[in-house]
Amino acid sequence: MRIAFVSDAIYPYHKGGKEKRLYEMSTRLAKKGFDVHVYCMHWWDGPEKDRIENGVYLHAISKLYPLYTSERRSIKEGILFGLACLKLVTKNFDVLDVDHMPIFPIFSCWVVAKLKNKKMIAVWNEVWGRKYWVDYMGLSGNIAALLEWMAVRLPDNIVSISSHTTKRLVTILNCKTNIIEIPVGVDLAKLKNVKPSNKHYDVMFAGRHLIKTLFLTTFM
Repeated sequence: MRIAFVSDAIYPYHKGGKEKRLYEMSTRLAKKGFDVHVYCMHWWDGPEKDRIENGVYLHAISKLYPLYTSERRSIKEGILFGLACLKLVTKNFDVLDVDHMPIFPIFSCWVVAKLKNKKMIAVWNEVWGRKYWVDYMGLSGNIAALLEWMAVRLPDNIVSISSHTTKRLVTILNCKTNIIEIPVGVDLAKLKNVKPSNKHYDVMFAGRHLIKTLFLTTFM
């Protein structure tokens, strides 16, 4: 089976939760004998647009655009990478797995999947909703919120990475698409081998603001 993953950013060139999740999943599937291809921006040095890393085929379908403009996600990057995803219409795959961020690739890949009569799965890491989008972008956040609302209605299936995200998909976006909840994996064996620190902390947290808000609300 040939699996096509679509993500603008990839590990280890850009470090983040969704990038590490894709790296672990794609490399492990490759080890199991699957034909795994990741379509992304041109993160690596050198002119070649295609390369193999850890058994996974990496394909640069666009040049590398900055992910952020100042402290905000770049709209330009999202649109240009989304348009580049239309190139997948010339690629062969059995299933198309698309990361929901930065939203625009969802629309392009939906077109590709329909033209090729293939299934499209979208991975949802977090749900923002209208209020968060407006706080983040001002009035133009209403357009982003509409795009988010529309995007959840396109995939054949949605993979949610947490019960928190699943709940927000249903309650905030009124998502009717079939949702499969697959939490982000943790290497328990590796954690058990970490030596305890001599330093002591009352509270320690690592994560993004959305999760931090949930964490603090839970413990206050």
